[in-house]
Amino acid sequence: MSKPYSVKNIIVFIGMLVILTSSMVNAQTTNSNGSWTGGNWDNGVPADDGVSTVNHVLSVDTDFKISGTGACTVNGTLIDATGGSDYKLDVENSGELTVNGTTTLGSNLTVKNSANIIISACNILTVGDMKVSNNVTFSIASCATLIVNGDLEIENNIEIECDGDIIVNGNVIAKNNATITGAGTLSTTGTVDIINSASIFGSTTSCISGPCLFDSPGTGGTHYTTIASGNNYNNAISWDANGVPPSTLPNGDYITLNHQINLNIDINILGLMTIGSSGSLIGNKKINVGKGSSNQGELINQGILTIKELKAEPDGCIAPVDAYPIIHNYGIINADKVDVGKGCESGQMTNHNDPNGLGAGVINVSGEFHIDGVLCNENNIFIQGKLKIHGGSISCCGRIETPLIEFDKNNGSGFGARPGTSDCQDYCTAYSTEPILKIKSQGNVTSTVLFTNPDPSESIVTSNTTFCANFQIPIADFSSNNNAF
Repeated sequence: MSKPYSVKNIIVFIGMLVILTSSMVNAQTTNSNGSWTGGNWDNGVPADDGVSTVNHVLSVDTDFKISGTGACTVNGTLIDATGGSDYKLDVENSGELTVNGTTTLGSNLTVKNSANIIISACNILTVGDMKVSNNVTFSIASCATLIVNGDLEIENNIEIECDGDIIVNGNVIAKNNATITGAGTLSTTGTVDIINSASIFGSTTSCISGPCLFDSPGTGGTHYTTIASGNNYNNAISWDANGVPPSTLPNGDYITLNHQINLNIDINILGLMTIGSSGSLIGNKKINVGKGSSNQGELINQGILTIKELKAEPDGCIAPVDAYPIIHNYGIINADKVDVGKGCESGQMTNHNDPNGLGAGVINVSGEFHIDGVLCNENNIFIQGKLKIHGGSISCCGRIETPLIEFDKNNGSGFGARPGTSDCQDYCTAYSTEPILKIKSQGNVTSTVLFTNPDPSESIVTSNTTFCANFQIPIADFSSNNNAF
C-alpha cells in the first residue's frame, strides 16, 4: 500500500514549484529583431534581476540594469538605436553580462559590487565612459576587444583578466588594488594613472603623456607610433623614437597611426595595427593581414584607409575558423579589391555600426570583394564589381550594394567543403533591378530560386536575407588612385 504524502512533503513540493515557476517567469529570450522595450521577447521585457538572452539584433531604447540574480547573454547584437540614443547600463550586485556577440552602448557602463563581465573570443563590447569597482570579476578572452570611447576607471580590489585588447579613447585611472592581468594589451589616446597598489600587466608606472600602451610581460612587443603627417610610411620622420616599423609587423608588435601617412610600400601585419580616428593611410599599395602565418594579425581602422588591395588571409589554419587574422572597421575603407579568409575559412572582418562611438564603418570596393572566411557587416558596403561568396559566410544585418553576387563552394583545405552562406543581409543595387545572382553549378538564378537553396553544397541563403533595387546612396569612385573621399 502506498504511503500517503505528509503535509510537510506537500508544502515542500509547493515551495519548489513556486521557485521553479518564478525562475521560468524571470527568463526571457528574444524572438525577433527590434528594441529592448518592444514586443521582441518571448516572456516580456526583462526585469533588473531577470535572466535574458539576446539572439537577435536589438536596439537599446532605455537605461537598464542587470542586478542581483540578473544575467544577460548577448549572442546576437545589442546596439544603441540609430540616431545616437545614449542609454546607460549598470551591472551591479552580482549581476552578470556575457558578450558572445556585438554589444555597443554609446553612453556609460558602470560595473560594481561583485558583478561579472565576460567578453568571449573575437567579440567586442563598446561603451562610453566606464567605471569598474568593488570586487568585480571581468574577463576578456583572446581576440576579444573592449573599446571605451571616454575614460576608464578601475578601483577597489578588482581584476580584469585580459587576453585580448582594451582600447581606450581617453584616460585611464587604476587605483586601490585594481589590476589588469593576462596576455593582452591596453592602449589609450590619453594618460594612464596607476596608484595605490594598482598594476597593469605587472607595471606600476604611470604613463603621463598619451598615447600609451601596456602589454603582458614577456611579449617583447615594440610599439611604433606616428608623430607627423604628410610623409611616406617608410620615412623615419613619420615615426617616434622606435623608428619605421618593419614591412612585416611581427606578432606581438603594435602600430598606432594617428596622422596622415602616404603608404608607399606593401605591408604585412602579424601584430596589431590601429589607425585612429584622426589617422589616414593612403596609397596604391597592398596590405596583408596574417600572410605567412596561422592565427596572427589584426587591423583596427577608425580613420581612413585607401589602398590598392586589402587581405585577411593566413597561410594555413589551426582550426576551421581561427581567431586571427581579423579586421575591424569603424571608419572608411576604400580599396580596388578585398579578400577575407582562406580555404579553411579562417580570416574575418567586421564592418561595425557604432554611431555613438568610433563610427559606422563604410567599405568601398571598386573591383571584387571575395569572401572565403567570415564577414560580419553591420552597416554599408559598396561594391562596383562583384561580390563572391566562396564558401564564406555573411551575416549581422547590414546592407551591401553590388551589381553581381556569385555563390561557390570552397573545398576547405583539409577541413571539409562548405557552401557560400548568407544570413540577415540586404543586397541592393542603385539601379532599377536587383543584383544579378549566380550559383556556380546553376548559372544565373532569380532570388525566388536562390531562396529554395537548389544546390546546398554551393549556397545556403536564409529567409531573413533580402534583395532590393534603387538603393539611394550612390557609389563614388573610391579606387586607390583617387584620394577624394
